[in-house]
Amino acid sequence: MKKIILFCLLFIFAPLITTAQENSLNDRLAGRIILAVQNRGEAYWINPVDKLAYYLGRPADAFTIMRNHGLGINEEDFKSFNNFGAPKRLSGRILIRPHANGEAYYVNPLDLRLWFLGGPLSAFNAMKHFGLGVSNADLAKVTETKTQEFVDETAKWAVYQYRSPYDNYGFEVRYPNSWKVSVTNDRINFMPIGGQDVFLSFFIYMKPVSEAEKLLPIFSVPNREVNSRTNIVINNISWTKLVIGNNQIAQLTYSNGNTYAAQYSTFEDISPKIISTFKFIK
Repeated sequence: MKKIILFCLLFIFAPLITTAQENSLNDRLAGRIILAVQNRGEAYWINPVDKLAYYLGRPADAFTIMRNHGLGINEEDFKSFNNFGAPKRLSGRILIRPHANGEAYYVNPLDLRLWFLGGPLSAFNAMKHFGLGVSNADLAKVTETKTQEFVDETAKWAVYQYRSPYDNYGFEVRYPNSWKVSVTNDRINFMPIGGQDVFLSFFIYMKPVSEAEKLLPIFSVPNREVNSRTNIVINNISWTKLVIGNNQIAQLTYSNGNTYAAQYSTFEDISPKIISTFKFIK
């Protein structure tokens, strides 16, 4: 009887890996985010492709790591996955929408639903929401953990600041050193040095978003319609994102009585990176 009780207790309190015959922790938890609860809650994402455990570090690091291992999908598949869940083979993967400003989504292995990774904060929230706590003993059994050092390419970019002549309130963005800024009465244009085409434009309207969006130059073209409208958060700033026609994007955010609007196309990927550096200044 004592042997039976002892056996039951050993079974109940067995760690995540109990025998050498079982798959490694990396295999069993592929795609999951695990938290070292006995070590300051350090987070790791077990990439379901190479089965390596990537240390997520700071929110910005987590966002970069997860995006760098993303898988591009078309819009038809995205609509299907978003409505009905992703297929099992994509469990734990990061999905990227190339035709939607490179938006990234985490496929939750538990229900195969998509979690939008709008920026570092979203990645951090995903870590907290989906993280599975493990002990240091089990963490030690994770094979081949991998730490990556990422350099923020925008850190050494040039800085542009706009300040209102009325209250000195405004915004700041970073842009590549190989680009230039051209300011006119009604817009702030960003473009490559030596080029003639404007890639990204900012507009400031003393109106709410609902009224400001109607004033965007993109709508001066007849029959331009909004294909989709979503609310996204980038670096703690809420944006209304509009997809217009086949390849035009507008993002609008409101603060201190003004709407700040950005307009660009999907033909290049620098403009979204510039917008990701947007912050308000006083």
